[in-house]
Amino acid sequence: MQPFNYFQKFLPYYSDRYLFTLCPKERIEDVVTFIDTYWKKNHAFVVSRTLLDWQYYNTKADCYNIAVAIQKETAEIHAMVGITCTSHFDPAITKPVRWGSLLKIRPDAEPGLGMMVEWYKNESTYACADVGLGESPTAIQLANKTGATTGVADQYYILHPTKRSFCLIDRAEGAPRHNPMAQISTKEFRSYSAEDFVNLEGAVLEAIPYFKSKIYYINRYFNHPIYHYHATGILGLTGSCDGVIFWRTCKARGAKCIRIIDYFGLKGALEGCLRNFNTLLQKWDAEYVDFLCVGMPAKELAQGGFVERHSVSGLIIPNYFEPFVQQNIDVTYSHMGASEAKVIFKGDSDQDRPNLLMQETI
Repeated sequence: MQPFNYFQKFLPYYSDRYLFTLCPKERIEDVVTFIDTYWKKNHAFVVSRTLLDWQYYNTKADCYNIAVAIQKETAEIHAMVGITCTSHFDPAITKPVRWGSLLKIRPDAEPGLGMMVEWYKNESTYACADVGLGESPTAIQLANKTGATTGVADQYYILHPTKRSFCLIDRAEGAPRHNPMAQISTKEFRSYSAEDFVNLEGAVLEAIPYFKSKIYYINRYFNHPIYHYHATGILGLTGSCDGVIFWRTCKARGAKCIRIIDYFGLKGALEGCLRNFNTLLQKWDAEYVDFLCVGMPAKELAQGGFVERHSVSGLIIPNYFEPFVQQNIDVTYSHMGASEAKVIFKGDSDQDRPNLLMQETI
């Protein structure tokens, strides 16, 4: 993926003072302390070892997929970045996508150490593409330096068809509830259990990208240790499944919304789904459904009833729920590598994970 091995090139400038490695099992407490001190007090990964292990523990290598720079003289961690390959949820995936997260450098760390742990992240794990979502300004700067493509994710929405009072969204007066390009509804939704999904067959499976798999979706969503995700099949006119939506509800201020977290489907599967999304909103009494993504066909989403949030002046569709923030917050992304991996969803990397865990809940 990189035209030149920058990590090896610059390693001689750091090797006498720093050790770059994936976090050994016996050093995970030091990583937890580092996160608590330099990232966020009582971070979810600090509070819940179950969540931390689910996200990063590599059972095969018996270490954590967290790249760290350890200062040799003090044995302290000076920089780290989390690594999530899609093969983490299905080891049979041979061409995984690699997601970075939790990039943090100590304020007193040597200049350039952030780039070194980023390069070591790439050195230590194979992937067909290196992608980030919800990137910090520092991470975006580093991504730009490595030649990655960076930008802002799209946020599509459909509002509840009849609600007049909203607690989560703001300035909805005059905003379209759905896209006027929506096609006449021709699809049906069907809820899938884990067993239903395991038994799913047909052409729709060909829409699963090569860097994900059935097992990936099962372990990522059905087996999540804290969140409860729903899997909904989109059925076409013949009754066969054309696509699958993974979603969950988010709650704040006594109200809720529906957030699409991941998706795969045949071309045009989302077209003609507006009636079904409206029914889902009414069933769950949710204010809106939103879909944070990169690389999805705008026309297909429009014909499914979705409006892109950036196209509506003034309307506020919240993105942060833990804690809840009633603001429009753009989510940045970076991408380098296989072009197919530039289709990005909120469930990729660690973007959709619990933030508020005041005690171990598992």
